[in-house]
Amino acid sequence: EEVGGAFLDWPGPLSARDDGLLFVSDVQNHRVVALRMRDLTVACVLGDAGAEDGEFMFPAGSCVDPATGGLWVCDRENHRVQLFHVDRDDGGASPQGRA
Repeated sequence: EEVGGAFLDWPGPLSARDDGLLFVSDVQNHRVVALRMRDLTVACVLGDAGAEDGEFMFPAGSCVDPATGGLWVCDRENHRVQLFHVDRDDGGASPQGRA
């Protein structure tokens, strides 16, 4: 289904940030889509299929760190979680680490 210009395939768990970003786990597309809640437009897309930093195999959910605004993403088939910094202004994202 298309939401904010992004075609989602098996959208999963959501998480939201106080600045108005809504993160949708786009499970079958191996990514997380950040939407602006005010108009449901795409702010950025995190990840792609793979096992490198910043890539996912079936992201199963996410959680916002309230202290930093960082986004923890559960990367199910790679057996890890990854931390992303998502810019509050332009929606740009970069991986910050994994566990």
